[in-house]
Amino acid sequence: MTQAAINERMLPWGDAAFRRFDFRAALFQRRGMTEPEAQFLADRLALRDMEKDDRRVCDECAHLQRDGGCFAAAQGWMAGVSKRHQPVRALLQRCEHFEWAKP
Repeated sequence: MTQAAINERMLPWGDAAFRRFDFRAALFQRRGMTEPEAQFLADRLALRDMEKDDRRVCDECAHLQRDGGCFAAAQGWMAGVSKRHQPVRALLQRCEHFEWAKP
């Protein structure tokens, strides 16, 4: 999805949406994204929220490790998944072990 496509579908934001965007963009930068990449993903996720899509990205999960690995996988909580699993971090998906990263 392009930025233009996101902007076309986006509805006006309130204060809570701006705070969520700022938190996400900062989190994604701490996790290694450039500022433009972080802002694009935060915009994409704002649209996801507006559209009530229940999929998540690993970059917003508390289980994502500094090395890019998944703590839930490393602990063996994910049946059939290698303990050295390296998630596709910005892919919208469903995961029963997802937990929101806390501010």
